[in-house]
Amino acid sequence: MAQPDTIPASFISQFQRSVDDAQEKGAPIPSLPSISTQTLNTVIRLTGENALRASHLTDRTKSFSKMVAAFECFTAPLSSMRRPDEAFGYGDEDDDDPYVPTVTLLDGTIFPARPSTPEPNSQTFDYLLAYSCQTDHRLLAKNYLKLAFEQERVQSRSFRETVAKLLHPFRTARPKPLNSAELSVLLQQDVPLPRVQTNQHMFKVMVHLAKRKHDVQMLMWILNLERSVVIHKEQSLRALVKMATWIKDRCATLSASNQAAVTGRCYLISMERLC
Repeated sequence: MAQPDTIPASFISQFQRSVDDAQEKGAPIPSLPSISTQTLNTVIRLTGENALRASHLTDRTKSFSKMVAAFECFTAPLSSMRRPDEAFGYGDEDDDDPYVPTVTLLDGTIFPARPSTPEPNSQTFDYLLAYSCQTDHRLLAKNYLKLAFEQERVQSRSFRETVAKLLHPFRTARPKPLNSAELSVLLQQDVPLPRVQTNQHMFKVMVHLAKRKHDVQMLMWILNLERSVVIHKEQSLRALVKMATWIKDRCATLSASNQAAVTGRCYLISMERLC
C-alpha cells in the first residue's frame, strides 16, 4: 500500500532466499504469499474503523485514503510496475518493455514474483459503502455502489451462460435423453456462483447519507439505480427458474430421489439470486 506501483525490493530478495533454501534442501518451492478476499475485507474494515475513530481531520483523511488504496491496489494492481530502484515515475522505454518483478531458480527458470489478486465480494462493498457514507464521501460512495452493480451484472451473466452451456446438449431441437449417468455428471459440475450481489444494506446507507446531506439529486440517482437493480434481479431469477423448471420436467422419468436432488439444487441456486 505504501508503494502501489512497485513491489518492495526487500520482499523480492527475501522470497528469493526462501526459494534458494528450498532448492538446496530439496524441499518444494514455496508459493508466493496470497492475498485472500478475507484479508482484503479485514484491511478495509480496520482502516475504515480507524478513519471513524480518528479525532483529527488529518488522521481521518489519512486512514480513509489507506482504505481506498487497499481496495484499488489489491484488486486492480498496475500491469506495468516501476523498478524499485527508480526514484520517480517511468522512463520512455517502459511502454515497450514493462517491468515485472521476477524470481530466478537455480536451474535458470524465471517466474514473476507478484502476489495473487483477491476478488472482492458483497461484504467488501458493504464495508466500502458503510465507511464512505459515514465519512461523508458521497462521490466515492456512488462510485462503489455503481461498481458493485456492474460486477453483479457481469458475474450474473457469466453464471447464466455457464448453466446454459451445461444444459445445451439436452435443449436442442433433437435433445439427448437425460439419463441417470448424465444427471449425475450435471450435479457434479462446479459452477462458481456470483461473488457480488447488491443488497438492501448498500442502498440504506446511501439513502441515509443523502438525507443527512439534504441531497435530492443523490436520492433521485439512488432511486434510478435501485430500479435498474430490481429489474436485473427479476430477469436473472426468471431465467434461472425457467432452467430449473425445464430440468424438473425432463426428470419425470427418473427416480424420485434423483429428481428431488436436481430440483432442489436448481431452485436453491435460483433463490440465491434474491439475496
